[in-house]
Amino acid sequence: MARWKDEEAKYLFEEGGSLIVLEVPEGTRFGVDYKEWTVGPRFKGVKMLPPGVHFIYYSATDKMGGVAPRTGFFVHVAARSVGVRLWNAAGEDVLPESSIDPEQLERYRLALREFEPGMAPYEYGDTAKVWSRLASYVTEDVVQRHQPLSGKVCAVKTASAHQLNDDDERRRQDGRRRATRVEQCVVEGVRVELHFDADADVECGGDGSRGGGGSGGGSTGGDGDGGCDGGAAVKSDRQAEMLRFTAIPRHCFPRDASLGERTRHSLDKSLMLRSLLAGAWRGEAGRLLGELQFAFVCFLVGQVFDAFEQWKALVDLLCSCDDAVAAAATQPLYFELLAVLHSQLQEVPTDFFVDLLSRDNFLVVSLRRLLAAVREVPTPSDKGAAERVAALQSRASKVASFLRDRFNWDFEGDPEVDDDPPVVVVA
Repeated sequence: MARWKDEEAKYLFEEGGSLIVLEVPEGTRFGVDYKEWTVGPRFKGVKMLPPGVHFIYYSATDKMGGVAPRTGFFVHVAARSVGVRLWNAAGEDVLPESSIDPEQLERYRLALREFEPGMAPYEYGDTAKVWSRLASYVTEDVVQRHQPLSGKVCAVKTASAHQLNDDDERRRQDGRRRATRVEQCVVEGVRVELHFDADADVECGGDGSRGGGGSGGGSTGGDGDGGCDGGAAVKSDRQAEMLRFTAIPRHCFPRDASLGERTRHSLDKSLMLRSLLAGAWRGEAGRLLGELQFAFVCFLVGQVFDAFEQWKALVDLLCSCDDAVAAAATQPLYFELLAVLHSQLQEVPTDFFVDLLSRDNFLVVSLRRLLAAVREVPTPSDKGAAERVAALQSRASKVASFLRDRFNWDFEGDPEVDDDPPVVVVA
């Protein structure tokens, strides 16, 4: 933990953000980003928060030492901002600011200096550096697009639209084939069809996000009903708690494509990636990388396993695009992707993937294909383009060395003749 001189601590307190959290029971687990504490009797919140997006989480405990499932929420902190939350003893939860009387809320904010001695300082050491790397693309916009409508990420209750669809599908009794929804778009002058799994009660928003519509989806109000007509209250509650991830198509190919073209676009998903970049992520690679990081944080810190399924789906998509890796337009995306994956894989235990992925060896196969595609990118004649390719290949080589040292994974083999053929994972 960083030790501050008086003048440094005063500056960080005055210029940073503060989150007042009152009436939290002693013994509660409380964390910010990548740092967790056990609450003491004088705890009043967190101070010296740097501007940006942060993840606040907590777990109630009992007298026997039992720990409740983790619950959390994202906050966007501005310089000198003061947020306020109150503990709800009945629900063992933190109440949002909207539930606090406005006059009382203002009194709490004006009393910040009275609360300050009991507020934990934000950890500016190594843990802050880890969070900065893990959430470098997680902006306020990314959070608004993908967090549950309730604003709460709960390890037990939170799922994504994909999981909700699967649950509903299992309850269908009429024996019909699973419905498929086809959307069309134009990518680089080519009319493209994207084939999604569809569910009658969960629509794909206009921005491509699933689960009650994403930011800008247009079909969802603020009441968490997901735009569904006639849905039961329980279904609305479930939708309000869902993570709203981008729906990944099962297939994507040009309209009226031949069988050979369909096969080619099933093996190399570059067209699917370009279609989703242009549509769901609105032409911004940062939105894609932000969703990848958001999903990973919700799993790693929020302990939501369904977020890991979305992370796998995105990694599978990005690693299955040989043409996109070789294309100048998308090479900057892959240069940043390698840094994102490197940072993420630094934070998981060495036996993590043995437990979760030994069934299909998913990540080894996916990364082997990606790294092989980067190695095979030809050197352009243009000097600037050649330097860009060299930088991409250098970064890929460093990532391969890291993975070989940390996980003992071999990336020298040919992905096309590997003993374990790639398994397409689409959540």
